[in-house]
Amino acid sequence: MLDVDNNDFSRVGGADMAAFSGPVVNIDHHGTNLRRADALLVDPSQPATAMMLVDVLDALNVPLTEALATPLLLGMITDTGSFQFSNTTPQTLRTAARLLEAGARLNWLNEQRLQNPPTYYTLLREVLNSMEFQHDGQVVLARVNEAMLERAGGNWEDVDPYVNMLRNAEGGKLAVLIKDFGDKVKFSLRSRGGVSAQNIAVALGGGGHVPAAGATVEAPYAEARELLDQAVIAELARAQTPPQPQE
Repeated sequence: MLDVDNNDFSRVGGADMAAFSGPVVNIDHHGTNLRRADALLVDPSQPATAMMLVDVLDALNVPLTEALATPLLLGMITDTGSFQFSNTTPQTLRTAARLLEAGARLNWLNEQRLQNPPTYYTLLREVLNSMEFQHDGQVVLARVNEAMLERAGGNWEDVDPYVNMLRNAEGGKLAVLIKDFGDKVKFSLRSRGGVSAQNIAVALGGGGHVPAAGATVEAPYAEARELLDQAVIAELARAQTPPQPQE
């Protein structure tokens, strides 16, 4: 099995990795990778796993075609926030240029990505009504539960894009999108300005990158929210503490 852009077997969607006894190859760029696969290519310094896959294809002498270049470019776009995140490097843009030269359908990708179904807007009303601004606007949160989805006619897959909208709030250093499933809560986190979404996610039993991470807490909302608040306060305090001079 080839496990790509994933730091933990339990996060593989649609497959029960616990019941799989064959060899696993894991290619990933998450700093919190558990390194449990039989063969590993893990490099947290890389902005996108798709970039690492280009290197793998080069090493195998596999020529880039449109069929390969288009999904690889999509992977780079999503992991770098359309090349807006601080993880974008000169090599990122050079690799993207190679994919374009190989026929990657950039315009088609953008057309598909930027179109939203009607439920995006009906659910957006619910998300906006749930927004909270905390810690002098440094933290922006929104919560979605089943009742909100029913009113909007949406599903859980419709919720994910909103965390990046929260991240764009002026003055915000941490955006938190909360999926309240009733018996468990999932947190999607985005950060900037020295605040680490990764630290908060790890404190909640999850993982990810410094600017983008997530965690699932197996508890009702009130209990999970208290754990989140404690982790956020601890991380804000850490981020605001001046570095100690080295002796």
